[in-house]
Parts: sequence; C-alpha cells; structure tokens
Amino acid sequence: MNVASPSTQKVFLWKSLFISWIYLGFIRNAIPSISTPLYFVHDLLILAIFLKYRPKQLHFRHTISWLILITSIILVFMKFESGNMSLAGFVQGVNLYCLGMLLFVSTDSNDGAIKSLDLSRTIQISMVPNFFLSILQVPLKLPYFQKSDLSNLQHLSSADGYIRAYGTFTSTTGFTLYLAVVVAYCLSSVDQIPKSKAILLQLASLAMLLMSQSRTALAIVLVQYLIYFIISRRDRTSSSFGIKTFRANEIRIGKWIGISVTLIFLIFPGTLKAFSTRIYQASQSENSLLRLISQQFSWIESIDHSFFGDGLASHTIGVVGYSNISQQWIERDLDRILQEAGLLLGLSIIIFRFYWALSLMKSFSKLVNNRDNFMVFLLPVLVITLLQGPLYGQNDTNIFGWFFLTIYAARYSSTKTIN
Repeated sequence: MNVASPSTQKVFLWKSLFISWIYLGFIRNAIPSISTPLYFVHDLLILAIFLKYRPKQLHFRHTISWLILITSIILVFMKFESGNMSLAGFVQGVNLYCLGMLLFVSTDSNDGAIKSLDLSRTIQISMVPNFFLSILQVPLKLPYFQKSDLSNLQHLSSADGYIRAYGTFTSTTGFTLYLAVVVAYCLSSVDQIPKSKAILLQLASLAMLLMSQSRTALAIVLVQYLIYFIISRRDRTSSSFGIKTFRANEIRIGKWIGISVTLIFLIFPGTLKAFSTRIYQASQSENSLLRLISQQFSWIESIDHSFFGDGLASHTIGVVGYSNISQQWIERDLDRILQEAGLLLGLSIIIFRFYWALSLMKSFSKLVNNRDNFMVFLLPVLVITLLQGPLYGQNDTNIFGWFFLTIYAARYSSTKTIN
C-alpha cells in the first residue's frame, strides 16, 4: 500500500485551504443548515497545517510574528474572560487575528512543498462555476441564493439596482480578490497552455470582471495588464514569458478586451451601463487618489486610543451585526485594528503589514528573474491588501492575504535561524 509523502500531504492541505476559500461561501449560502460548522473549516485546515508541519527552528521572520500571535491570543482571552466580549466577538477575534498569523508561522523558508505548489488546475476548474454563477446573478435585480430584500444587500447592488456578480463567494470583496488570482493565472500561463484554452480563459476572466462591476477589481486588473506589457516590452526578444513580440501581445490583449466588452454589452446591456454609471458617479463624488492617500494614513488619528483596545474583532461588521454589546462598525482596516487591538498590538500589526508590503515591492525584480510569473502578477493585489485592504475584516480577505503572503515568505524570505 502506497503512503503519501509528507510533502504530498502538505500540498494537499494547502490546496484544500485554497479550494475552501473559493467554494465554502457558496456552500454555506446554498445549505444554511450546515452553515455554522462549515464556518470553521478554514480554521481546522490551518490548525492541521500548523500542528503537522510547523518549523522545528525559529526563523528571524517568525520572531515578530510569534510575538504578535501570542499577544493576540492573550488579549482575546482577557477580553472574553472579563465579560467585555461576546462569544461572537471571541470566535471572530481568534479567527481574524490568530489563525492567519498561525498559518504564516507554520512554514519554513525555502519550503520544498510550497515551492512545488501548483494551483493552475484548481483555478481553471473554479472558473467554470464562477463564470456561470455570474451569468445567473447579474441579470437579476435580486441576488441568487440570497434574501430578496435589497435594502439589506447594498454591497451586492449597483446603479439601477442591478446585482454585482459575486460567484461562489458571499460578497463582492472576496470575488474581487478571486478575479485578481484568475487574471494573474491567465496572464502567467498565456503561452503555456493551448491557444484556444488561453483565449477562452482570458475572455471568461474579463467577462467576470465586467459582471462584478468592481472598481477595485478593474484597477487591479489594469495594473496587472500594465505589468504584463512592461515585462513584454523588456523581454520582447527573450522567452522568459514565452513572449515573441510586444506588438503581437498588445494586439492580442486588445482583441480579448474588445470581445469581452462587446459580449457583455450584447447579452447584459443593463449590467455594463450600471457599471459605467457607478464609475462615473464615483469619479464625480470623490477624488480616488486623495481617497487612497487619506485612507492610508487615517489610522494615525486613532493613536491616542487605549493601550489594550476595545477587543479583537469587536468593530467588524460580523460582530456588530450579531453581538448584543453595542459597538460601532469601522470600515477601514488599519483604523479598526488600532481601535480593537490598542496601541501595543495594533501598531505592531500595522508595522508588520507595512514591512511585508515593502518587501513585496522590493522583490519585483527577483520574482521576474525567478520566472515566478503567477506571483509577479499577484503582487499588486497583495501589496494593496497589506497596505489598506480588509485583511482583518472578513474571512474572504483574511484567507486570501495570509495564504499568498505565506507562500511568498516561504519561497523568498531569509533562511537565517535563531539557535
């Protein structure tokens, strides 16, 4: 009888975590009776990875991570024991603040299993249900598998009440991150798979982007295509990305975008009009660049908050919605972290996030030289998630951020250990 090697088992657990990130929200929505136990699937997989494969030596990159993790565990138990945190807040606090960091410290640098982790087939297969679910969702003015009261589902509606596609996820935020993963895969594999399949995947990814009506997804994808063109121009005579000429790829991408827009316009004209209206209204009501800058540094105003904070996850929308303890929802992630975790832990987490965002930006050339095409195109969304994305706000972004940050750290961070 053949027994799977430890490396194979580890790859299986990591793929299972990625698969659960994609499909679990849909299953929980479709079968509400098992929604609660399914909520803990991510947690169990992360615990299994940590308990079975945690590093035997402490890496320098783990020291601050362990301090943050231990402090988070102490604070969440202290608040719960004192009666200042509901059970929902306790569960969410452990889920958002502890388990992601636990995944991060569970992997060695230069981990062979992580280096061999290939998500290509999983991503390809996942595009089928997400594409067809998007087609089912966008023509409706009521969400698929959701309540029919749009007043409670503003995050899913766009201009004129049209629904924004969210695929197998429970929100458009998770679907936005998924689209970034899909486009990163499509661009990195454009010359590694049959041409007909490459065209279909590109068209499907761009169609889902338009159906999502997500301005954030649109901005991320534009940056991903810009990186593709920059690398294409630089390596036009090389085969590092399998690119023959810059001009050929420019024409090819232009055709894909044009066909996708045309198809969506012909099939779902209302959806495309709603998306353009949404972009126009946003451009009239705010300066997007100034908004990004103000969001990046707005957390500084919360520095005078309490030393230990109001309780981990106490200001997330999940806890505010289901807890009897009166708390205000705080949308911006960095602001909320300082309010929830206080100065000691909150500032440590913010510094940690900024450090790894800077590390990712500095590693761009290294990723290109190592031919890690997928991570090259995923880099923009990872940096944005670390700098100001809701990494500690909900499961979809939490799992995405820690999953790919851990993969990056395992492949490219320092191998120095503490004896």
